[in-house]
Amino acid sequence: MRFTLQKFKLFFSGINYLFNIATLRKHEKDIEAFYYNNQVSDVFVHYPLHEKDSLYVKVARRAGITINFYEEGSCFYTNTRGRKRGVINQIKYWVEHISLMCLGIRRGYHVKLDYWYSIFPLNNKNNKIINIVYEGVDEPSVKYLFLLRPVTLDFPSITFKQQLDAMLVFVNRVPEHEKLYIKFHPCESIEMRNQVIENLRDICNKSIAIEPYEKEIAAEEIVSSMVEGGEVCGFGSSTPIYGFSINKKITYSSVLERVYKYDNINELSNLYFVYKKAFHILNLFKHHCV
Repeated sequence: MRFTLQKFKLFFSGINYLFNIATLRKHEKDIEAFYYNNQVSDVFVHYPLHEKDSLYVKVARRAGITINFYEEGSCFYTNTRGRKRGVINQIKYWVEHISLMCLGIRRGYHVKLDYWYSIFPLNNKNNKIINIVYEGVDEPSVKYLFLLRPVTLDFPSITFKQQLDAMLVFVNRVPEHEKLYIKFHPCESIEMRNQVIENLRDICNKSIAIEPYEKEIAAEEIVSSMVEGGEVCGFGSSTPIYGFSINKKITYSSVLERVYKYDNINELSNLYFVYKKAFHILNLFKHHCV
């Protein structure tokens, strides 16, 4: 493989931060002026801290502004358990990480802050609990719902068959003559959605209706209106872990146990570890269900 100049620049793209100090300093002054002119007292960022937000945090710290982490999904609870990286990606990561540290910029899981805003309590943190309120939607017919994260797109080492086999564990829990709705992720194509529905119908041996949920509304709004005795399931969706704060009348499940071992970058394994440790309200299907 030819190692062109373009590839060399891409490989060491992280070091570009050091070659653009003047631009970064200008951005710092612009951010500082914005904070001052708008009398900003608090900054809210998500955890782990992305590099695109890290400059705002650096300036806020210097200006004595309160820095808050707010919950934006289950990654808020994963701490430092990260992805597996090959040797090349490890080198790229550390080149970029050290370049940012040389500029006084920190990112990821190693950032000091003042408060954590979360739905669930966090030990040894300056924790402020978020209370969720949903208006709900008029969906009395929804009793069984699967929230489909496109695991075959996000994690190419997982096959379509492995995804279907995991979903079938939940499908087989749905009682005879009931209806199961599949809510797809916006990034899933019409073709992919049809493929999932058709294959599930083919391999399901029960007399249940399997239909796509067509309305473009947040999953949490559906969950808030689901009827007593219903169940919502997914792979790595955050909705099931928030569910008990939204609607205590239904069951929350995840079939993550059935696919995480096929993820060769370790992200789903990390999420499953967090599910087992922190979210005991989830039914994880540790034993085979048919």
